[in-house]
Amino acid sequence: MEKTKLGLALCGSYCTYDKAFMAAEELCRAFDVVPIMSETASATDSRFGRAEDHIKHLEELTGKKVILVANLKPVKLRGMDSNGMILASGYTAPDGSEKVNVIFADPSAENGSEVR
Repeated sequence: MEKTKLGLALCGSYCTYDKAFMAAEELCRAFDVVPIMSETASATDSRFGRAEDHIKHLEELTGKKVILVANLKPVKLRGMDSNGMILASGYTAPDGSEKVNVIFADPSAENGSEVR
């Protein structure tokens, strides 16, 4: 049976990363976890660890490259400020149901590659 996809995003709350990684381990058992990081989180070392190590840990847990969301114009969604974006495509399945697929980078893509 195919697991439900679940986005897991890390932003700048570096002091919570240990707890977030413990939760991610549990989530990966039940869901197909999509790793996401903000531009700041992916580039900022802190007293809680190096950004590069956090990225590597997240990629090892999920088996996928981290999706980096960067340089996004803030918008209001459902009354809340949003500074992120995930690339996805919607379609109608043969049974008539509406589906959404998250677009993933090829595993061989270089870190920092642009979406075109």
